[in-house]
Amino acid sequence: MRNSKSLLSIICLTVLITFISSGCGDGKTGTELPSGYVEAQEVDINTKIPGRVIKLLVQEGDEVKPGQVVAELDKKDLKAKENQVLAGVRAAKAQLQKAKTGRIVTQSTVKAKLNRARAALEKARAQAEVSSKTLQRMETLFEQGAIPAQQLDEAQAKARAAQAAQNEATAAVEEAQAAELKINLAHDEVEAAQAQLEQANAVLSEIRNNLQELQVETPCAGTVTAVNVEAGELVSTGLPVITVTDFTNNWVELQVNQDIVQSLQTKQEATVLAGGKSYAGEITRIGSKPSFATRRATTDRGDKDIVTYQVRIRVDNPELRPGMNVQVEFEAATGGVKDAA
Repeated sequence: MRNSKSLLSIICLTVLITFISSGCGDGKTGTELPSGYVEAQEVDINTKIPGRVIKLLVQEGDEVKPGQVVAELDKKDLKAKENQVLAGVRAAKAQLQKAKTGRIVTQSTVKAKLNRARAALEKARAQAEVSSKTLQRMETLFEQGAIPAQQLDEAQAKARAAQAAQNEATAAVEEAQAAELKINLAHDEVEAAQAQLEQANAVLSEIRNNLQELQVETPCAGTVTAVNVEAGELVSTGLPVITVTDFTNNWVELQVNQDIVQSLQTKQEATVLAGGKSYAGEITRIGSKPSFATRRATTDRGDKDIVTYQVRIRVDNPELRPGMNVQVEFEAATGGVKDAA
């Protein structure tokens, strides 16, 4: 009888322990802390132009500062292009100067010629008018028998000469006016030469900018965590040459159960647990888009879909390395804003 009672006591104790360890039969697993992983700011440093790497000035593990040169590309091809374009710039400048000088000479020459032609025409018209009137008087006198035929012939010759001079002066004015139209062509030549010079200068400026880009600089401080090329290797535009990670600019990403996330706010304090140490953190983002994960089907125990939301906790502590798995304890909210990122 005593053995039976002892056996019954053992069975009851076992059932009680099992009941307690299973969450009192409600299918819950207790108060396990949310877990997540550490991320840090990571920057891939690319080349803006293609080229051959001739120098790598850093290696993995090196600390770098903003603006520090980490690699150099070969500049021989670009320097050859620069010299070629420089020659084109000098030629364009000479052509522009020639066009400007030609325009000035053309303008002054044509203007002077036109003024002389117009003055000569006025004089020729006056002489032709006088000769014409003289001829009319001589013809009247000849009809009256007052002058001999020789004087009439002389008057007629002078009138013809004056008319011929007027015709020549008129032609000279027309020629000068036609030359004046050529000034517009000279102006077009200046504009064309100016455009050619501007184009050459633009190409030269682009080449010189590219020459500056041959020195690959890091835009931020941090630690070199990857060197993706080797000296002598050809790289294309946009290819990451090195990767820099700022371990002081880090945070924790984790999925938080819907029952917990309702009590969270941005700027709320949190404690990050890793490797037996704790680190202070602050909630900076609470996602509004849910994530769904389904537990193993145990309908009899009343399990449901797990709904979680992504939460970001900034820690900015270099002891927490990217990729670390951590757990998080949330402090009581003391004010803040519900995020909807």
